[in-house]
Amino acid sequence: MSAAPDTLMASAPGAVEYRSAGDLLIVGPADAALACGRRLAATLNCSLLTDGEPDPRDTAEPRPPHMRGRLTEVSGYMGAFAVNAQIGAEAAASNVAERFGHERREFDLVLDISTEPHLRREVLPPGYYAPSDNAALERALAELPQMLGEFEKPKYFLYDASICAHGDSGQRGCSRCLDVCAAEAISSAGDTISIDPYLCQGCGACATACPTGAVSYNYPDRVSLVDDLRGAIQQHRSDGQPLTLLLHDRPDRAPAAAPGLLPYAVEDLGSVGLEAWLSALAFGAARVLLAGGPQLPQCTRQELNRQLDYAHTILAALGIPTARLAVVEIHESDDLQATLAEPLNEPDWPLAGFIGLANKREQLNLAIDHLYRGCGRPVSETALPAGAPFGAVEVDADACTLCMTCVGVCPANALEAGGDQPVLNFIEANCVQCGLCDVACPEDAVSLKPRLVFDHEQARTRRSLHEAQAFACTSCGKPFATAKMIETMLGRLTDHWMFQDERARQRLKMCEDCRVRDALADEAGLQAVRESRVWPRRGEQPGGKGGDRS
Repeated sequence: MSAAPDTLMASAPGAVEYRSAGDLLIVGPADAALACGRRLAATLNCSLLTDGEPDPRDTAEPRPPHMRGRLTEVSGYMGAFAVNAQIGAEAAASNVAERFGHERREFDLVLDISTEPHLRREVLPPGYYAPSDNAALERALAELPQMLGEFEKPKYFLYDASICAHGDSGQRGCSRCLDVCAAEAISSAGDTISIDPYLCQGCGACATACPTGAVSYNYPDRVSLVDDLRGAIQQHRSDGQPLTLLLHDRPDRAPAAAPGLLPYAVEDLGSVGLEAWLSALAFGAARVLLAGGPQLPQCTRQELNRQLDYAHTILAALGIPTARLAVVEIHESDDLQATLAEPLNEPDWPLAGFIGLANKREQLNLAIDHLYRGCGRPVSETALPAGAPFGAVEVDADACTLCMTCVGVCPANALEAGGDQPVLNFIEANCVQCGLCDVACPEDAVSLKPRLVFDHEQARTRRSLHEAQAFACTSCGKPFATAKMIETMLGRLTDHWMFQDERARQRLKMCEDCRVRDALADEAGLQAVRESRVWPRRGEQPGGKGGDRS
């Protein structure tokens, strides 16, 4: 983040602006909070929320405003921290800024020196400091006076809700991005997600985890990254040595470029995923190393390891040594040097020349297909670990009624209805294994099978998962359902109060149009409903408890 907005990249995709007037809340033990407040009082408007009273013998000045209380809630970011606390012996929590008499209900900055800080996220919001030791406290005290004015940072992500697999019709599917966000900037918003740009700090793990590309990193974008990798790898292979590509986000720790070694800096290591790693191998890198470090959030590291697990399974199936793709701890020089010293052979496949694509799935398919064809290994498919973004859908034909609920919720067009025929079709190349079809199926007939079919044309071929003979409307003869669906519906409605007479039951065997016409023509049936006078509650017959709604 910079205090000089003009120095930011002009192409930043929607910069996010913060404003700080210097209103700082210090939370923690009374004497320690008072000491911090005195050091910062010359530049910041400090207020103290402490768990006790300062030493009464300490009468030195300055003495920032002080209030005893227990912090109960803090939310927001630099310039907009809303803080609630139980003040003194009060039972109810109240807004702390208001209790201090501030004009605004928010603080600009928070210094939390409590033994157990209130916010325990791996990536804290801008303007929230929770130092874990004395050295970190000193860094915070040195940085806080600079947090005055206007600040900008890029909006690191792009989001396309139209291809998001998070949910549909109230059913929950993919939540990979929510699970890996170290800043807790992503939340569920019904069938889609919401990303708070003020909390997002650009770790990029959400884009790496997203199976469809609905969330993408834009600093740089996928197209620019892949194209730049291709050019850099081809240029540095000119010395004839097998090339190691070292992806890192620590220019201060990375080794210099050398024959056979190409350090490549990215904004954040977590933002570079499977499609970039495998593309780099296809372009001719003999080895791709991901340079981790202590600053890497644990959830980001876990997601990188998951992606590595998928990649290693794919490489092993193709007969490519998995050591060609690995994590190395860049802060441990011995670890890095030992890895670089391991023998390395040139790739066994021809060099790829494909370009970067905005579509994440297609980019990944290009890289995998190139490695598959280049290696010439006679393998048709490989099983993948659970959670992988590739796979098949399996259907229990005995349970499936071809209601097509799964088709309605599929966000990737992997499942399709058969038009006028009761057929459930599947295109495996489109499936992202989000699980929406599984959770939405009313018959519990759908299950997922994570795997990768290497022949991309085969994976793109439409195939039938289940089909049945059509059931024709008993009135007009139009096919509108399957015999299995009608049988299931009749069974479920046997005891329903609206279908106790035969005519009403026969109406279930009609298409929608004929069903409506017959119901309107059934005066006796309508009269019976009117005479029931009430709509019964679940499990009750007409005339039961529930009140007169006539």
